[in-house]
Amino acid sequence: MAKALGNAVVQADSRGDVRQAVRILDSALARPQAGDDPVAQIEVLVYRAELAVVLHDLDTATEMLARVERVVLNPDESERAGSAFQNAAELAAALR
Repeated sequence: MAKALGNAVVQADSRGDVRQAVRILDSALARPQAGDDPVAQIEVLVYRAELAVVLHDLDTATEMLARVERVVLNPDESERAGSAFQNAAELAAALR
């Protein structure tokens, strides 16, 4: 997940290719690996939601944010995901 996120950021932010970034993230989300860091999964979901907003796809943005809430974390992971949760909350507020 972390590698996919890094690649997607390069595509969207550096190259301006949001659609390619979406393909990278959607592919990673469709094929999760057993060893994936759940914090990275949350970061991917939040970034995917942000890209959905850029593409004016509010249904997908809402879906990604709902998936964030279903990721099970231990207390340490919850702390590490703090900034991603904050970004998700801000994005959810903007979608209302």
